[in-house]
Amino acid sequence: MKDIKIDTPFLKFQYWVSWFGFIFMGMLWAWITAILLANVGKVTSADVKGKKNILNKTWQKFVFVYGVIVGDIFLIALIIGIIFA
Repeated sequence: MKDIKIDTPFLKFQYWVSWFGFIFMGMLWAWITAILLANVGKVTSADVKGKKNILNKTWQKFVFVYGVIVGDIFLIALIIGIIFA
């Protein structure tokens, strides 16, 4: 998977949504998967240097993709709940 560049305001917002979604609505399997991706595998965190505003590590990409999906579902449900309340 290509590196994910966080260079637009929309992607910066999605980055924060992804961490919110992963931390507060991440299931146990998602946490275990992220920890395994960070510690085990062909390319570990020690092999790839971190860059600012670029997600280049496998576990960062997993947290971003999973968190965006779960976080956006939560935001949509919250907005619908507020509208119909």
